Amino acid sequence: MLAYDETQSEFEKLLDASDLEEEIGQSEIFREEKVGVLVKAKGLLATKNNSIKYSNEEQFIPSLSVLPQVRLPQLEIPKFGGDHTQWQSYWDTFSAIVHNTNLPIVSKFTYLQATLKGKALASVQGLALTEANYEAAREILEKRFGRKERIVFDHIQKLLNLSITGKNTNDLWNLYDELQTNIRSLEAFDITGDTYGVILTPRVLHKLPENIRLEWARQGDGRESDLEALLTFLHNEILRRERSQTFGSDQPSPRVEHRARGRLTTASALRSGNDARSTTTTTCNVCGKGH
Repeated sequence: MLAYDETQSEFEKLLDASDLEEEIGQSEIFREEKVGVLVKAKGLLATKNNSIKYSNEEQFIPSLSVLPQVRLPQLEIPKFGGDHTQWQSYWDTFSAIVHNTNLPIVSKFTYLQATLKGKALASVQGLALTEANYEAAREILEKRFGRKERIVFDHIQKLLNLSITGKNTNDLWNLYDELQTNIRSLEAFDITGDTYGVILTPRVLHKLPENIRLEWARQGDGRESDLEALLTFLHNEILRRERSQTFGSDQPSPRVEHRARGRLTTASALRSGNDARSTTTTTCNVCGKGH
């Protein structure tokens, strides 16, 4: 397969960006099929000729390539534009799908460039598409966007600048999810809420609706800097609001509607009675005229 990889790499250099991704996908399918056949053939031949010797502890375990292959849906790698807080997620995904596979190095470099944008793409765009430059590009990206202190700083900044656009349930969920994302990301660097909770908790409370702050004041006495307790409270409060909304209705109750109809009927009758009386004339005993 070495000759095939070299030929494929040279061919990919001649393709346009629009055709490159499809060609790499087709190449990988071909590789899986051919490698699977070769491994299966070698395994059967070696077993038949009894040319493989195993120790007492070893057992023959068929290669996964010999087993029937199930074609999984193609995963899409999210584009990385230079947001430090997104670097680790991007690189973990890229590593699983591309970097840690048996793809030719030039193909990996092509995929790397195709999944970058903005500042990240500009940082490696000047490198020629060669095997040696793939590792150079990876190091450039790691040093610029993968620095721990910068990632931590950006997560803290996002937490301090959180905003809530409204007071409905969806807005509260968005706020809660944003809190969770940044807090859990910081925990991956061994930075817990105990470090910054005393600063962040009041700022989060300031952004919440007044009735939620009042409820926290009832329940959170003595836990003013406990960020984890605030997250739990906020989660439960949102769930309570969702449950309460299921009982709401825009239609008036039958009793209210019945009363409304009764009032209209009485008013109509009263007006009809007044109109009827206004058309009736009587003779005044004093002046002899009709009033």
